[in-house]
Amino acid sequence: MRDRAQEAKRIAPQKGPYEIVAKKDGEGSTYMMYLMKGDAVEMLDPVNDLRDIYIFSSMSDGDYVFLRHSAVVSSAKKAGLTLSQLRSEMQRSGDRVRTRLDRLREWECKKVILDPLGKVIYQHDRPHR
Repeated sequence: MRDRAQEAKRIAPQKGPYEIVAKKDGEGSTYMMYLMKGDAVEMLDPVNDLRDIYIFSSMSDGDYVFLRHSAVVSSAKKAGLTLSQLRSEMQRSGDRVRTRLDRLREWECKKVILDPLGKVIYQHDRPHR
């Protein structure tokens, strides 16, 4: 057992001032927030120009995918659609949003927490000093 602990210490990165969440992405970048799958955000609904709550679903190739928190998502098979058709339908209705980071800034995306009673609590991801 002692050998494992010694080996882990040997290969572990040296202690030092490194960030778990990278707050810089190059020269001139501005930290906005960190997102994990399942996090809630409030942002402008691109279809009807009202603010609503969305759940962060995934990220690929720099695109962020969100699902409206109140959307009822049925099975594509039950709806008689393919998965891509269901996604397109949800995109048209605003229940699914796929966007880039610059649009999130335009839509004033803010990270929130929903308590069990549905109250929206604004979370501030400010860099620690």
